[in-house]
Amino acid sequence: MLSPSSIPIPVPAPAQVPSESPSPPGTPPGPDNNHITTSPKTERSSVPESTFKSYTPSQASTYAERRKGYSSNLYNYILSYHKATGGGFDVLLDVGCGPGIVTRDLAGEFETVFGVDSGREMINTAERLGGVCKSGQDIGYFVGEAEGVHEMEELRELSGHNTGGVDLVTAGTAAHWFDMPRFWESMAKIVKPGGTLALWSLPNIHCHPSTPNADQIQAILTSFRDDILKPYMQAPSLLNANMYRGIPLPWDSPTTAPFFDKDYFIHQIWDEPSSLRPATGSQDQESKASTLSTSRTEEDQKLSPTLGKMKLKEKKFFTGSKRFTLASFRDSAVTMNSVTRWREAHPDLAETEEDVIYQLIERLRRALGRGKEEDLADIWIEAGMSTVLVLVKRSEVPRLTSGPLD
Repeated sequence: MLSPSSIPIPVPAPAQVPSESPSPPGTPPGPDNNHITTSPKTERSSVPESTFKSYTPSQASTYAERRKGYSSNLYNYILSYHKATGGGFDVLLDVGCGPGIVTRDLAGEFETVFGVDSGREMINTAERLGGVCKSGQDIGYFVGEAEGVHEMEELRELSGHNTGGVDLVTAGTAAHWFDMPRFWESMAKIVKPGGTLALWSLPNIHCHPSTPNADQIQAILTSFRDDILKPYMQAPSLLNANMYRGIPLPWDSPTTAPFFDKDYFIHQIWDEPSSLRPATGSQDQESKASTLSTSRTEEDQKLSPTLGKMKLKEKKFFTGSKRFTLASFRDSAVTMNSVTRWREAHPDLAETEEDVIYQLIERLRRALGRGKEEDLADIWIEAGMSTVLVLVKRSEVPRLTSGPLD
């Protein structure tokens, strides 16, 4: 059972975000949501997602089988933040829900739950898998774009004249595909004042130091991402790999800025190797994370090499590490967007010995010193994922500088 209070989290007060001065208070106490304009559909700064949207029934089922749920640590962090900042537990909307993994995981915490995805077969799979809310009613699944959910009749019925009706909006490994300025406009219309938006992803895999030959294993995984898959990554995938640095935020636009509270903004990163951190730049927008690095910490460097290695092996990922057999790792890797795009570009090589996944597994097997005759289900690596979480609060009272926007 998830527990919203099981993890103590810092709820930032205004003074704790020095770079984020609040907007001047407006004169009207709060505009009608109908005065929130919707920008004309323009060319995205990122490429619209098409791979998952065009999944076949078989691909959607495979995705659901091989993509697992997220860590209870992550869910509890989100729910604790939501509760501590005054969020309610009536309505949950999971955007970019895919086959409903997050939707079902959190359904028991909310009275009414909706999952929305642009992929018809993803929604068909989600409906087949079902799910029940805290109230006992079934989860509602719908085909729709993240930027247009405010037009859903079900959500419009929950919204009052001046307020939205959704308490918590989630987007797990999905927000980098959204047209974010239009997404924020839609969210301003449907999220209750005081409601929460939680956008997260686990973009990069890291070998745990307890794995045999861990340094070489990590080098293989990094090369696979940077040298082999990167040409097949679209701009959203690169934003994802960069831990949502540079993702458009609601206060980037005067249209949506008054409707979201910068004082409670969190951009949290866990378990990012120091080699991936920017050499320079402000961290004002990011909470400092407890980072598991592939190199030793300063404290470990003062210790003997043996003791230092022992301490590294005791480190834990925020969302947990897991022993993956090479067979299960292979099955999970084939669901990656960039792998799908590589296979589409090389249909004659897909699922042969020249396939990128086959080549990756063979390199890992050799680095582990295991024979080709051995069953992949008997060969393991321990690994965890880096995690990024963006938390945004809908303002209790929109802070306007010149009156309602229309």
